[in-house]
Amino acid sequence: MRADLSAGEMAVVKALYDDEGWPTSTSALADPAHLVYYFGVFRDDKDRKLLGVRKATQFKGAFKGRYVSIIDDTLRMVADKVFKLDSEFDFLVSAQHVYILHPTAFEHIARVEAYAAERAKEKTLALGRVVTFVDFEALADYVEKHKRAARLVAALSVRGDLGTVTKTMFKRAASQTGVVLRRAGDKIVPAKGSELGCLEILDHRRYTTALRPGPKLAFVASSRRPISH
Repeated sequence: MRADLSAGEMAVVKALYDDEGWPTSTSALADPAHLVYYFGVFRDDKDRKLLGVRKATQFKGAFKGRYVSIIDDTLRMVADKVFKLDSEFDFLVSAQHVYILHPTAFEHIARVEAYAAERAKEKTLALGRVVTFVDFEALADYVEKHKRAARLVAALSVRGDLGTVTKTMFKRAASQTGVVLRRAGDKIVPAKGSELGCLEILDHRRYTTALRPGPKLAFVASSRRPISH
């Protein structure tokens, strides 16, 4: 995945990328359990900078007497503490973009969930200016307290096609996928227990299949991959 480094949720990563004054400490590895991540800085012959960041999973492990080394064609036990660096970074940062290989580790280091929670209510209310037939004021309080809902709102806020969603088609999708809606004046809101389902419909994550006679089966997609034609 690729993210724009200038995006608000990339603030922690951007600060790390921009920093150049790294202090040195001889006791930095005294307690590996306190290490959250480590990084490497690379520059090419044009002084362009690339930052590689990795969650300190294996690096935290201090092993004693579990490794052997070859010295003069003989094997000897390594008695000292040995730190194992991982073979790849979780994400890379350039001057414009963040290239993400391992999303879970990236979210932990970048503190994306904390950012999403802080902005969740604001982003939810903003969706109401695009999908005008849904009362997002009622949804805002729910989203503020639920991480998964906040992540869906963050995904919806960068979508460019929400304005094309019609009330009729939305209600039909809700009926087919088990999302209960109710009226709130001239708008509709999800009933209690259907808040997440409402957001999943908007993000194309709830769907039905009709491969056999009888009622359609409804599913929730954990991820989406468009089919190329």
